[in-house]
Amino acid sequence: MITHEESPLKYGGPKAERLAIYDPEAPKYKQTYFKKKLVAFLDYSNFQNTIYIHYLSTRGDQCNKGYARKLINCLYEEMNAEFIHFGKICHPAIEKIFKEKLAENKIVTKGHLWN
Repeated sequence: MITHEESPLKYGGPKAERLAIYDPEAPKYKQTYFKKKLVAFLDYSNFQNTIYIHYLSTRGDQCNKGYARKLINCLYEEMNAEFIHFGKICHPAIEKIFKEKLAENKIVTKGHLWN
């Protein structure tokens, strides 16, 4: 289940919101960003129908479960946005999702591939 909450991280610009996935079955994990069974999150700001993705991360032991795709799909389906900017894309799996969203052509999608 995806929850909507305020991001505890500080970014420049409008206050950041967070889409988060928690798994009560997940084992304990010692990393700063992942507390209280948090397995994946997407931080974003929404300003004048434009969404900017600040940070997207999945716990290292929870990769390849589709959490990043679920969070991005939630952003596209639930937010009333005309434009979504991925920012700097540093992971091949996110690059793949980004290119899929570009091809859908439902919402203007931008981003920078890290090569």
